[in-house]
Amino acid sequence: MPDRFIGALPLQARLSELMSSDTTTIEFLDMTYQKTAKVLHVLFKSHLTLYLGIAQLLVKQGSSEFNLEITHLQNSLVSTVNARLIFSNKACIVAAHDQLIVIGEKTGDGYVRENLMQLDDPVIDVYNAEAALVVVKRGVIAVQVDGAKVVQDTSGRLLEMAVFFGDVECGNPFVFRLERGAELEQSCLKICEDIVASHSQNFSQMIDLKTQLAEKMHRLERIVYIISEQGLFETLSMEARFRLMTNGQKISSATKLWQYQNHIFGKTDSSDSMILSNAITLFAREKQPGIVVDEDSCVRSFFTFCIAEIGKLIKHIQRIEKKDKYAVCEANRAILIIIKTAMDYESNNLGMFKLFEEDDFAEGMESWLYNTDLIDRLIKQYDSTYTMINAPNRSNGLKDIEFDLDLEEEVDDTLKNQICDLADCLLRIESCLFKASGRTTVSKREMEKRGLEHQNLTSRVILPLVRIGRQEIAFTLSETYCDFQSLVDLCINEQDTKRKILKPDEQYICEGQRMHTYIKRFHRDFAFVLYKTLLERNLLRELIEQDEMCDPLLADFLNRTGGIVHEPRIAWIHDVKMGKFFDAAVNLWNLVEVESDLKTKKNALSIAKLSFIASAEVVKEIDGDEFFALINRTSEFISIQEAMFQRMTIESKHPEQIIHTRVPNLQTQFSGLYDHLVLKAMKRLVKGQWIGPEDILELVTLTAADPYDFVIAGEALEIAAETLKWPDEALRSVWRRAWIWDRWDEILQKAARSTDERTEDMLRETAVFGVITLSRKTGLTFFAHCTNFWGKGFQPVPIADCFSMDTPQILAAKYPDLTSEQTERVFKDLQKENVLLDGVLTLTRVAEAFQKMITME
Repeated sequence: MPDRFIGALPLQARLSELMSSDTTTIEFLDMTYQKTAKVLHVLFKSHLTLYLGIAQLLVKQGSSEFNLEITHLQNSLVSTVNARLIFSNKACIVAAHDQLIVIGEKTGDGYVRENLMQLDDPVIDVYNAEAALVVVKRGVIAVQVDGAKVVQDTSGRLLEMAVFFGDVECGNPFVFRLERGAELEQSCLKICEDIVASHSQNFSQMIDLKTQLAEKMHRLERIVYIISEQGLFETLSMEARFRLMTNGQKISSATKLWQYQNHIFGKTDSSDSMILSNAITLFAREKQPGIVVDEDSCVRSFFTFCIAEIGKLIKHIQRIEKKDKYAVCEANRAILIIIKTAMDYESNNLGMFKLFEEDDFAEGMESWLYNTDLIDRLIKQYDSTYTMINAPNRSNGLKDIEFDLDLEEEVDDTLKNQICDLADCLLRIESCLFKASGRTTVSKREMEKRGLEHQNLTSRVILPLVRIGRQEIAFTLSETYCDFQSLVDLCINEQDTKRKILKPDEQYICEGQRMHTYIKRFHRDFAFVLYKTLLERNLLRELIEQDEMCDPLLADFLNRTGGIVHEPRIAWIHDVKMGKFFDAAVNLWNLVEVESDLKTKKNALSIAKLSFIASAEVVKEIDGDEFFALINRTSEFISIQEAMFQRMTIESKHPEQIIHTRVPNLQTQFSGLYDHLVLKAMKRLVKGQWIGPEDILELVTLTAADPYDFVIAGEALEIAAETLKWPDEALRSVWRRAWIWDRWDEILQKAARSTDERTEDMLRETAVFGVITLSRKTGLTFFAHCTNFWGKGFQPVPIADCFSMDTPQILAAKYPDLTSEQTERVFKDLQKENVLLDGVLTLTRVAEAFQKMITME
């Protein structure tokens, strides 16, 4: 027998004596009968132990029914029999059914005087007996049990009796063993919910609601204590533990709410102070439609039987019409009592229920506190409170107008405090739901959408607090719920306010002590949101002029290693500030790669070259020749594009007009190339935007107005050769279009009637000769099986190798922005070019002309 069960009869040493007869009488001295009887353990021949005191032994006047628990020693079976507690002037007799063992009062010489009471004693109300027990104030006890009638009991019944009657402190300990499993979990939840709803037969109703609610909380804690004592509480599922805690929240909120309502009952009869009572009445009418409800009894009935639905009361509070600030103020009080008390209970008792902060709401759990419906209701209450705060004050007809104004100012201040509390509750619920959504399996897009909704809600709730003079609370809420965007907005707004009061000769730097504090405290979580916001608002000076302690974080942010943003247009300035010139050159090159404006790209290249030269010591350790060459090639290509702009926009700045002037029939002859390649490239050229090498070649060769345009195309091809994805096809296009552009049928006809000198002059004026000359100078040539065709010596491309080899699939890869229909149109135009080239190839003496141009200087 465990030592902690004080008052239990020690029987182990007398086991053989106790099994000597069917009816066992045990001497038990110093047994004091009190309001709650002690447990008496009695053994008898059938190896059963009778537990008295764990049943319903809250002693009343007269007699009361209770359950008698019997445990078999061999197999630990537990059964319950109905019994009756009977009092006499000298003995306390327990009778079950129609048998009773007569035990006499102990005499002075230690013997028992028998036949003190007989079965026909008028005091004894006897039924068919399974067991009988007599307890005298100071004397002996006896037991007789019919073992054939023993029935196994459930753990739930044992737990319930232990919760209500197995209190060691009251001298009534209970020895039993619970078994882990679903039955235990279901039983403890059922007992708890019966206690909350006052449905348990062992729970007595009390006129004092405060005491009754306290008793409910006590019995809930007894459930947790008893299961924890046997080391089984953590075997309950997290959902079961969460539900037990939820019931504790409801009891706690109901207790606090009743204190508030009780205060109202005793303070005033004004209808303005009866919002809670009216809301409870609405609740009762909705629960029992058609039944006439008495308002006074309705309130007490709610706190007795309906506190499990206390969350629904918020809806009914909001349904009550609120004509003025005072009514809104009272509604807020009731709503905040319900929610804040529940949250406080949760915070203070997570350990008791073996829960943790991250477990307060998990997927699949239903919570009366953590749900979107309550968020919507709190937003509605927040908005109505904010509206009422900004509403003009009015006199309520009081004679003392000055007093009335003071009272309204007090109410305004209360409303401002309440809206801060509403914001706190709302953000706690929303943060909990947001964390729970992160534990579910959702797509990245859905998570981003949920994150945006979360950010919008938190900002919507926090930022308006500044406008009602609660700026510090807004900061506190942003810190508590890690709403870094709101925290950044608050900091910047605070700095803007300070800037407005600065004198004209004072400098403004967007970096205050508060920002320093947050960067130190939250590191990149806050800093990166701050930097991103400064970028979005184009506060670039404020971004660059961060304190030196922020330099590593800012460099991390600007150089993308933080994974948030890559801003080379700012990063290079910060690099120069830190003396990292080589990093500045790299970031400037990154800017060149993403910048579309030609002038900006050109300036970035110039500064990149200067930064590269300034980083001479770093270059000694890093091979920068290739990087430097890349800068130079890009600068040359920009110069080519600027030359094209000068040549093509002399007479017009309209893309369509420029193309029509240079090649009048291009739109009709090659509509696909015109619509999807040439016109787009020309528009970018006119706007001063960067055009890639492939687009430059298409634009120049298709809109060539004279042979020199093909020389420009060849130069661009030579400069951009290493960056082209399809260099061989680009080279074919230059040669093919040069052959097509020259009118060889006319040239050959004139050559047949001209002198050698005149023929040679005509050949020099052709586009093909210009390309040949450039090829001889740069080594621009073509090798069918080698994509690296540079530096191989002069070898002009034969006409037969100039046909387009592009297929729709290759074109789709080249121009991914085009639809399949658009790609097909471009392909058909290229096939037209092949047809035109084939016509040139079939001309008589064209091969001779080609060989002649190769030999010409």
